[in-house]
Amino acid sequence: LAVTGPLSPGNLLNFGQTPSGQSSTRTLILTNTSSSGTVTIRRITTQWPFLSTTTCGTTLTISQSCIVTVLYSPTNQQATGTLTPLPTSDAGVLTIESGALSSPTVIDLSGSAAPLLVTAPSNTAPLLSYTASQNALTFAATAIGNISAPQTITLANTGTTTLHITSLKTDPDFTVTSTCATILPAASCDLTVSFTPQTTTQPASSPRIGALQIQSDSSSSLDFISLLGTATPAPLTLNRTALDFATALLGQSSTLPIQVSNTGTAAVAFNSLNATGDYTASLGSCPTTGTLAANTSCTLQVTFAPLHLGTRTGTLSLGTSATNTPLTVSLVGIGAQSHLQVFPTALDFGTIAIGASANLTVTLTNTGNAPVTGISLPTGVGDFNVIAPCPLSILVPGASCNTTVAFTPTAAGPRTASLTVTSSAATSPDLIPLTGIGILNGNFTLSVDGAAASSATVPSGRPASYTLSVTPINNFAGTVALTCAPIVAADNTTCSFLPATLNLGAGVQTSVATLQTVTSIKLATLTRPGRFNPLSGAVLCLLTPALFFFWRRPTTRLSTLWTTFLTAVALATLLSASGCGGGGGGDATLRYTTPGTYQYRITASSTSGTQITQSVTLNLTVQPR
Repeated sequence: LAVTGPLSPGNLLNFGQTPSGQSSTRTLILTNTSSSGTVTIRRITTQWPFLSTTTCGTTLTISQSCIVTVLYSPTNQQATGTLTPLPTSDAGVLTIESGALSSPTVIDLSGSAAPLLVTAPSNTAPLLSYTASQNALTFAATAIGNISAPQTITLANTGTTTLHITSLKTDPDFTVTSTCATILPAASCDLTVSFTPQTTTQPASSPRIGALQIQSDSSSSLDFISLLGTATPAPLTLNRTALDFATALLGQSSTLPIQVSNTGTAAVAFNSLNATGDYTASLGSCPTTGTLAANTSCTLQVTFAPLHLGTRTGTLSLGTSATNTPLTVSLVGIGAQSHLQVFPTALDFGTIAIGASANLTVTLTNTGNAPVTGISLPTGVGDFNVIAPCPLSILVPGASCNTTVAFTPTAAGPRTASLTVTSSAATSPDLIPLTGIGILNGNFTLSVDGAAASSATVPSGRPASYTLSVTPINNFAGTVALTCAPIVAADNTTCSFLPATLNLGAGVQTSVATLQTVTSIKLATLTRPGRFNPLSGAVLCLLTPALFFFWRRPTTRLSTLWTTFLTAVALATLLSASGCGGGGGGDATLRYTTPGTYQYRITASSTSGTQITQSVTLNLTVQPR
């Protein structure tokens, strides 16, 4: 048994300082930390000015908890005129007795009371206690279904303050009645306890050990009286002491049998058959006359039809002439409901061009506590199609899946339909309204300088410019790309746009197309065949004076041949197109368009959706430089 809360080292619960006549509380949590069994809290006691209340009047299963609340109500009255009023200290002990191996658990209590100055101090502590005339009761052997002779316990208030008995609890094999709600000082009251062994606890022939738990506002907030009795078999027996129906969906039911056997020598009459909670019972194969002969058996039928979610408990009671009290069977089942949540609950696709398509997604989620099975959707309805259905036919609790619906309008105007989702959920079928508006296909026009064609005349080497306009039609929106292709190609001519793409949706968009009638090339090397290198010509031009110098001097035959060769080269250089300072003129890296008439096609194309293209023609006349 673990105790947690605002504890200091050494299991000390400190309340600090509290003004006299006032109270402060601390809460402790008791938890069954055992991994093998239950723990029963039997007794909880404190001493004034510490008092406790508790919810621990039941057996704790594994990991289950209950609460103990400790109240500190100190008194520190001092006479008016006291020179130095001083706080007083209080100490106490909280003792917890249980069935745990560590029992008893002891918690030290401490606190201090701030002084209260009064004319006539009175610090008398109240006494809150009672005594029981007996601490244990033993009952004679009693047949299951019968009631023993009652026994009485007297509770006497031995304190100075009125006590209140807040709760009396017993095990199923015992019953208690009481006149003990309030007990005045020096007064007493009686508890009447009977032994009523049940079929729902232990074997038919066995000792039954229990306890009467008493909760009050005394110093012992929880106390107990031991109870002991011996059970013997009844002439009429049931083959089960409990029925577990597991899980059943709300709105559905499940049925389990109970066999009834008369092991006696005389017939037994059925006086009553009842079931509580979400359960009903019927005679099944048992005689409709309500009498079961000796040494025979029959079968009752118990049906579970949950009305609410969660664990549902009940009791089957069979009253017969064989026993004083009905034979009982504990009933338990879990009410479950599969709930399919659809989000969003409707799909609006907005405005879509005829022939175009738009997709939206619906999420299906099981928000219940039972599986959703048999999930089914149609493939399409009207202009709406399920292009990606939920891939699961079963959704466990908490699971979800997506369904994608496409809207492809086939006509202009509003388009509506409903998507039906069928399943095992209680809300099935779920209807999802689908809406959208179809409009005529969007388009655009392309013009050049306001027409379908435009002409320009430029000297070779100069650019020709044309203004392009793209105009959307029927709310066309999207990106349009411009391209250029020759119809009659011009040499050394390039085509460009500024900009090359236009985003439509906000009216007319423009771009400038340019045909450039000159282009540049790289310099060729000296040794490249078929090309003249102007650098080498320039070098020869520089060498020409030297050639004439050698040519005018008397030479030998060898030098005469060499001079003749150099002279020929120099003359060839002088005669070339890029000679020594004249003739060629201009930049040798540029290439110009040959004069003539040429034609180009400009195309505007949509980059998404339905492919749309529009074209115009550019006419170009190139004149000599």
